[in-house]
Amino acid sequence: MIRRPLRRVLNRATLISMAWRLNLDADLVLDLNEPLIYGKRITAENAVLLPDGTVAYPKDEDLLEGVTLHSLRHTYVSLLLAQGTDIKTISYLVGHKKLSVTMDVYSHLLPGQSLTAGDAIDAAMEQLEDQET
Repeated sequence: MIRRPLRRVLNRATLISMAWRLNLDADLVLDLNEPLIYGKRITAENAVLLPDGTVAYPKDEDLLEGVTLHSLRHTYVSLLLAQGTDIKTISYLVGHKKLSVTMDVYSHLLPGQSLTAGDAIDAAMEQLEDQET
């Protein structure tokens, strides 16, 4: 299952964040706490072994709460859209069979679309006004 590898990545990231915060060698902290990496998700209650033999507990700033496969996928698509990748390519990359699915889910992220739509309405209204005069 893909969730287990994601949990391991998040656990490693938590340990690295702790090590950096405490000005410790991240590789050493990872080596000392390998069982935590492969266990359940690290929380503020997990004791983390430090190189000097003491323990510390993760702080909220170390934890990656709310990171899920769904949030990573949404971030991926958001970044692609922000870089101007066309929606058809994105639809293919994320495995949607229909372009309409991608549009339904991500159209609110299309950069400048509301401005473009507003400009189109303004232009149409100006044309109507010009025709009336």
